[in-house]
Amino acid sequence: MKKRRPWPGDDRETYMKNVIEYQFSLKKADTPENWGHESSDFVNKLLKRKTNQRLGLNGSLELKNHIWFREFDWGHLSHKKLQP
Repeated sequence: MKKRRPWPGDDRETYMKNVIEYQFSLKKADTPENWGHESSDFVNKLLKRKTNQRLGLNGSLELKNHIWFREFDWGHLSHKKLQP
């Protein structure tokens, strides 16, 4: 079995440039069947390579207000009323 690098590049400089500039995104085919679009969107926004585009840059409310958490009871969490 031949080992392959995860990024293209014939020389070290090109390889490192590709590593630094690569933007990973979770694709539908890579997600579990029981995941909805909202969960994939949440993960992809957390994985933004450019920090100024990442979800949560402007505070935790940005995370709490994401559509994936629309039915989550943050009050129960802060009062430790959620069941594990």
